[in-house]
Amino acid sequence: MKLLALFIPPQKLGLLVLGALCALAYAPLLGAFTWVLGLISALVMVYCVLTTSAKQAFVRAWWFSWGQFIAGLYWIYISTVYYGNAGMPLGVLLTLTLPAYLALYPALAAAIVARMTNLKWKLLVALPLAWMLGELLRGWVMTGFPWNLLAYTQLDGLLAGYFGIVGAYGVGAITTMCAGLLYFAWISPNARQRFSWLMAFAVIMLG
Repeated sequence: MKLLALFIPPQKLGLLVLGALCALAYAPLLGAFTWVLGLISALVMVYCVLTTSAKQAFVRAWWFSWGQFIAGLYWIYISTVYYGNAGMPLGVLLTLTLPAYLALYPALAAAIVARMTNLKWKLLVALPLAWMLGELLRGWVMTGFPWNLLAYTQLDGLLAGYFGIVGAYGVGAITTMCAGLLYFAWISPNARQRFSWLMAFAVIMLG
């Protein structure tokens, strides 16, 4: 970690590590509470767009997503080196570069949303839609790579019931919207408003 800190600024390194930790929400570690990590991932995306700078939002989201994809797609190294006999250098290269490419999609989504000034519209409508579009494109461009969709973190969570209604991409958007609701509950100036936001969050989560 100290070695990484010599080359990567602290904020970017923090996002990289946080992304790797949030990857624990995916299989094979799915469990009763790992879905919370998926919600934390969405909250990090909320943090990424709490700026009007598209560049800053892009950089934040890219570093977080890169860490998440590296940790979530660790099996690429195993497949390449141990089953493909391609050698460690190629295995490391693929394990780092493919996630770097995949991280462009959430980063671009964050950059597009960041310029919006209406915070409620940004977090409750634009970010979920941009996130869903980014995942759709990631699953389609160049034949697609739809691994580690945000919705997969909710397979054992409270939002699992929505899969049959809106599909995996829709569940990803709902998860992101729920993160926005939690953010507004957190910044609410009084208990009444906080309660309203939390009730909206609970209705969606338990619906």
